[in-house]
Amino acid sequence: MRDQIKEVFAIYRRVHGLGAYIFISALARILTKLCELFTFLALAYWLVSVLSGTLQFSFGWVLLSIALGFGLSYFDTYISHWVSFRIVKHLQDQVYEQLDQVAPGGLRNENTADSAALIISDVSLFEWFVAHCLIEWIGSLVLLIGSVFYLARISYSAAIVFLILALFMLIVPFVFVKSGSQTGFEMRRIFGAMEAVIADGILGEKDVVANHWEADYFANVEVVDRNYSKGLLGMDRRDLHLSSFESILSILSILLTVYLSSLALSPESRYLLLPVAALTLSMISILQATLHESSNYAFVFGAAHRLSRIFALKSPVDDHGKVELTALQNKPCRIAFRHLDFHYPDEEKQVLNGFDYEWDGAGLVAFVGASGCGKSTLAQLLHRFWDPTAGHIEINGIDIRSLRLDALRSWVTVLPQETHLMRMSLRDNLKLAKGDATEDELTEALQVAHAFSFASKWPEGLDTRLGDDGLQLSGGERQRIAIAQAYLKNPEILVLDESLSAVDQETETKIIRDLQKKREGRLSIMITHRVAAMSLADQLVFIEGGRIANVGTYQRLLTDCEDFRSLVRAFEESSTPDA
Repeated sequence: MRDQIKEVFAIYRRVHGLGAYIFISALARILTKLCELFTFLALAYWLVSVLSGTLQFSFGWVLLSIALGFGLSYFDTYISHWVSFRIVKHLQDQVYEQLDQVAPGGLRNENTADSAALIISDVSLFEWFVAHCLIEWIGSLVLLIGSVFYLARISYSAAIVFLILALFMLIVPFVFVKSGSQTGFEMRRIFGAMEAVIADGILGEKDVVANHWEADYFANVEVVDRNYSKGLLGMDRRDLHLSSFESILSILSILLTVYLSSLALSPESRYLLLPVAALTLSMISILQATLHESSNYAFVFGAAHRLSRIFALKSPVDDHGKVELTALQNKPCRIAFRHLDFHYPDEEKQVLNGFDYEWDGAGLVAFVGASGCGKSTLAQLLHRFWDPTAGHIEINGIDIRSLRLDALRSWVTVLPQETHLMRMSLRDNLKLAKGDATEDELTEALQVAHAFSFASKWPEGLDTRLGDDGLQLSGGERQRIAIAQAYLKNPEILVLDESLSAVDQETETKIIRDLQKKREGRLSIMITHRVAAMSLADQLVFIEGGRIANVGTYQRLLTDCEDFRSLVRAFEESSTPDA
């Protein structure tokens, strides 16, 4: 329990600059509840005065308390929602920043749909706890202390008994939370898994239907749903036990407090029992409202634990470089891979073994080899998704680890096989690469990528919204739009990692030729399994087992290297449709 509370307050400390507003919100909540308490007391005193025939207590106090309560309630609601919005924004910004810093290497073992659930659901749940529950608790404790002082004026024994039972009411939920906190963690995990399964079903609907995976998919949904329902049932049982226990304590508190007060009052003062009963009933009502959502505290601990885990993630690369982009500019591009060794952090298999290669100047270099030989890993190391376990990479004689990450990634663009398009128009997607791109530049980029032919036929042209991840587009169309983005960005080094695998070979060849013609004076590195694309490269780097097996032009390797010829035959056979 102690560790869980520490995690909650560790996340709370991340809500910078809102302490004064949270204090104001807590004060507004206290004053609102105080008005509610005073209204019951004022009504009780007025009834006593009416029944006694003295009319010493004016009903105006009741009306004034009600009016003041309405005003304070409005202010309380306003300020609490204002604080809630700021808490969500602060925490979501920090989670996004953290994910940005550790991605993609630090998220290698993370589920992306689960991360989305984390940002949206867990942050909102924690906001609910801080902006509503925590403030409610502060208000209840302050009013409880005030109520005890009031009761002490009538009966010390009544005040002490009421305090003990009230505190017991407040402590009991944490006993239940302690027993259910692990369930809370598990429920948050299952909730993330459920969102991931739902996202898979929506985004992969076509594949599920086309491959007749409906039975398997819905069986998986049923398993996740069963686990979630089982967890909810367990928490509902705890809620039932907790609710029953709170009800017993509430009734006992009211009865004992009124009874002990009656023993302390003289017959002439027994009229004070009505205000005592009103105060006790009102205070118990406030405490019950505070405890109403206590069953969700296990979820809060689960959310805080998951948020803490995300904030504890470390990037596999550091950004301590101090060399700016100017150190690379106005020089011919020279890239060198110096004796690279690499294996992924969670794997023992060595992906690269002493890979050593250098290229000086512009042009098109192709990394080729069988799947798993380390081609894509080289692209990721060049972009510093990871750092090599031995050796280093140089651009223009500068170790890329000494460059600022933003400088390196503005100089180098890696275009992967799987492309992601935002839920915005084609124009806006293109302008992510170059915000000030003119209409002519956008058109030129689409033409170079051979995407203008289909984009220009859309009813709204470049203003057509692409939908979720460009789902209304084919894989080849998405890849061509990504090529247009890369062309607009116009980096000094462009890495095409199977970036046109969904495009037919004839169109791929045209795109590469047009791209190289427009990128004259700059370097492109291509990773491909297609023979037609290999033949366009100025130099091929044939990779086997994480090291260079041979280097040369396509024709020279085809003539002199038997292993390369075998690779080409395998590629040609795999790309030839069955008769």
